[in-house]
Amino acid sequence: MKLNKLTVATGLALCAMTVAGSAQAEALATSVLNITGFKISGTGGELTVGVPAGPGLGALVVGTTSDSSSISANLDGGVPTAATAGPIPISATPVDLLPVSQGTVTPAYVNNSFAILSTVTPAPQDDFALADAFITGAPINGTPACAGPACTNQAGQASYVSLLGQPHTGVSSASNTLQSSFLFKGLSGPLTLDFSALAYLEAYTSPDSKVGSNATASYSLSFTVVDNTTFGNTVILWTPNGNSLDNGNSGSAEGITAQIDPFSLNVGRSASSPYPFTADSFYGLALGTANNGLFSATTVGLDPFHTYLLTISSTTNTSAATVPEPATLALLGMGLLGLGMSRRRS
Repeated sequence: MKLNKLTVATGLALCAMTVAGSAQAEALATSVLNITGFKISGTGGELTVGVPAGPGLGALVVGTTSDSSSISANLDGGVPTAATAGPIPISATPVDLLPVSQGTVTPAYVNNSFAILSTVTPAPQDDFALADAFITGAPINGTPACAGPACTNQAGQASYVSLLGQPHTGVSSASNTLQSSFLFKGLSGPLTLDFSALAYLEAYTSPDSKVGSNATASYSLSFTVVDNTTFGNTVILWTPNGNSLDNGNSGSAEGITAQIDPFSLNVGRSASSPYPFTADSFYGLALGTANNGLFSATTVGLDPFHTYLLTISSTTNTSAATVPEPATLALLGMGLLGLGMSRRRS
C-alpha cells in the first residue's frame, strides 16, 4: 500500500514537472538601426581629408578620427557574450563585429544582414539573445576609406531577444553601441549633415503569457559638435525625432536651423502582460516592415579659425522576460508535497 501511495505521488510530481517544462510563453524584442550614405558638407562641397579644398571648406584632421563598437547578448542573467573594437583610426578596413548570441538562433542569422525579426516575417522559432554591428567607409564620405561620389558607407547595428520555449524567469537582453568621432577645422558658415536610415522596432508578448512577462525595444542616434578651441563647448546637438520643425537652441535640435526628419531615430516600444494589455507594439512602416528615408540637417555657422569635434553615437537595445504559468507552479508544488508526505508516512 505504501508503495502504491509513493508511486502515485511520484507520478503526480513528475506530471507537474512535465507540465511546467512544456508551458509556452512568448516574448519578442527587435531593434534595427542602419545608417548609410553619411556625409558632411560645407559651403562649397563635402568635408574632405587634408588641407581645405577651397574657400569656406574644411578638412578632417588626419589621425584624430576614430570608430568604435561594442555588442553583447545575455540570456537569463548569466555572463554576457560580448565583443568590442576600437577606438581605432578610420581606415579602409571595416569594423566588423561578428554577431554574438546566447541560446539557439532560429532562423539562422546572417552576419551584417540586420534582418527584421518580427511576429509576421520571419517569426523566430527558439529562445535567444543576439546582437550585431558593422561600420565601413568611415562612415563619412571624403576619407581615404570612402572617397568620391561613388563611395558607399554604412553604420549598422541590430539587437534581438526571442523567448518562445521554456519559461524564463530572468531578463534576457541584447545591447549594441556604435560611435564615430571626427576632428575638423577650417570650415566657415553652416554645416550640413546628410544620411539615409533604415530603422525598425518591435516589442511583443503573447496573449497566453503571464503577469510579469514583458518586452522592450529601443534605439538612439545623436550628432554632437563641440568647439575644442573654446574648451569643448557644445555648439550643435541633433537627435532626430521625426519633427522637422524642432529647430533652435533647445530640445533635440540645438544649433540646427533646418532639418529633414521623416521619422524618429530616438524612440522605444514596449509590451507586457497580462492580457488584454498584451500587444504587438512596433515602430515602422508596417508590422514587419522598416521605416526607410533620407535625413538632413543644416547647422548654425562655424568659425573657420576654430577646431571642432563631431561625435556620432548610436545604440540599439532589446530586453524580454517570460514567467511560468501560476497554475503550473501550483501543480508542481502539489506534486512535490504529495511526494514528501508519502515518504514521511513510509
